[in-house]
Amino acid sequence: MANTPQPNHALQGAREHRRLTQEDIARELTQLGHQLDDRGFSPQITVSARQYRKWEAGEATPRAETRKLLAVYFGVPLAELGFSVDTAPARVVAGVDHPALPQQQMTIDRAADLPWRNELPKQWAVEMLTRRGFTAVTGAALTTPVWRLLDQPHPLLFAAGAGGRVDEPLVALVEDTAARAQSLDDQEGAAARGFVIDQFTVVARMLQRDRYDTATGRRLATACARLAQTAGWMAHEARQDPEAQRWYLIALRVAHASDNRALMASVLGLMTTQAATLGLTAESMQLAAAAQETASATPATVRALVHARSGLAYAAAGDLAGFRRARDETLALLDNATSAAEPPPVWASYVTATELDAIAGRGLVDLAHRIGVSVRQRRLVAEAEPLLSPRAHDNAPESRRSSVRHGAWLALAQARIGDLDQAVDSGQRALSRLPDITSARIIGLFSELRTELASRRRDPTVQPFVLQLGQLDRRP
Repeated sequence: MANTPQPNHALQGAREHRRLTQEDIARELTQLGHQLDDRGFSPQITVSARQYRKWEAGEATPRAETRKLLAVYFGVPLAELGFSVDTAPARVVAGVDHPALPQQQMTIDRAADLPWRNELPKQWAVEMLTRRGFTAVTGAALTTPVWRLLDQPHPLLFAAGAGGRVDEPLVALVEDTAARAQSLDDQEGAAARGFVIDQFTVVARMLQRDRYDTATGRRLATACARLAQTAGWMAHEARQDPEAQRWYLIALRVAHASDNRALMASVLGLMTTQAATLGLTAESMQLAAAAQETASATPATVRALVHARSGLAYAAAGDLAGFRRARDETLALLDNATSAAEPPPVWASYVTATELDAIAGRGLVDLAHRIGVSVRQRRLVAEAEPLLSPRAHDNAPESRRSSVRHGAWLALAQARIGDLDQAVDSGQRALSRLPDITSARIIGLFSELRTELASRRRDPTVQPFVLQLGQLDRRP
């Protein structure tokens, strides 16, 4: 009498825990099998939904090579999937840990301590990412690899290596650390940059060495990308722009590995802002276009942020019409996000109407300065003031850095059109909160304000404030 098939409840449970259908699992196993072709799995493995159903029902048993693939996919030993245990050790290769690969095939991106070196575009060589004398990338050397990366499929992240298993409490702690790092930046600027870099290193090593399934791998990679993005912004605040660009490039790669288009768009938006600030107008326009394309299928809040930052690129180019289009798109997307009650990603909680208005206000001030026609300047500054003021007068701890920055922008705009009393009032308010912030870039804004006011220092209102601004030169 034939034996009755025994369902493989362990395999079924592993799938259901990930809330995936049998068709989903078969498709992703096939994708992984094709990625691993010629890397220790032979021949190329293809899995159908019909085959997978039979494995769960106990009507068939996968071949040895396919069992290895299942262990890689789920990130657990074969015994936990209801199969006999293979004794071959796990090895790491090209971003995927799997059993039975010889040690000499291991390849790790030592530059960022990440497990996907072969995903790194050639233009972003490892030496560029590690050498102390790193210099900023400009022109096609920056924009071409960005576009190329956007066209690449994201790698599947699996690890069944020799390290500890990453369970839910641990990955939740990692995500909380990334959120707290961003909060430190929002409140204090670049002061905690060393801490953020240390946390990035820890999470990157977890991705490299520990055991996790695909869903956990993506969560870890997302947290790692958030830490790299925060490190990049902190470096930008410290006016360490080559280092900032380095971190943005790493953040973009890791966000791509986690298949997080919204986070990729955020990184590209920050790269757009950085390029515009540095006067790299052509690069900022290219990066803005890349950010908009990447954000096309993301929540409306993310698209609104991307268009707001794109407006800074148009402003840097002196393109008032382009700036207006970006501003209109920002407002429309923000309305869509509000009416649809669409939740933003957890990292985008700072993206509010007040923040996006303030970004637009900065763009208007920059445009006013570049246009140089006094009547038009005054009109643009008059338009910018109500956009900058709410953030400049915001006393919430979580927006302290943004409040100081936009208060300085507001004072600078007012000084440029001769509203000296208003400029001093706005500047003093922002300056009073500066001791809580570590930001060489904001100090640079105050230096511009001092230069703008210096020619009018005989004014009894202006002179004491100019002297007060001069004290910033002696700030440690």
